[in-house]
Amino acid sequence: MLRVTLIALTLLTGATSVQANSASPSAVYDAYNTALKGATSWEVIFPHMAETSIADVKNNTENNWTAILGFMSSIAQDKMNFKIIKQQISGDTANVDASFCLDNIKTTEAVGLLNEGGVWKVKKVQMNQANDPC
Repeated sequence: MLRVTLIALTLLTGATSVQANSASPSAVYDAYNTALKGATSWEVIFPHMAETSIADVKNNTENNWTAILGFMSSIAQDKMNFKIIKQQISGDTANVDASFCLDNIKTTEAVGLLNEGGVWKVKKVQMNQANDPC
């Protein structure tokens, strides 16, 4: 349960971007997960993050955010049976819902995206784990 709580808190600042005309919000979210799997520094992810998320990272201590990046990367690597289950677009906002197994527990993510200057960016990721095994 501690992992779930930490996930919800730390993933709030995760973000990525792809040209809106070349990728759907779902594709952007999928690319976000792919980038996280191999991330070794925030500089690798910053080009894909919303400006507010970058500011959040830069305004906190480096050691804290270095640990969080490692934690987020390990979660992305541990996701099994990842599947996007829903995408909704309303103007400059979009929501993507996904499901997967994490630590053999059914898990979902609700992802909020913004279209900023023609580019979809992940604004918020909220992870929830059920008490049901996969």
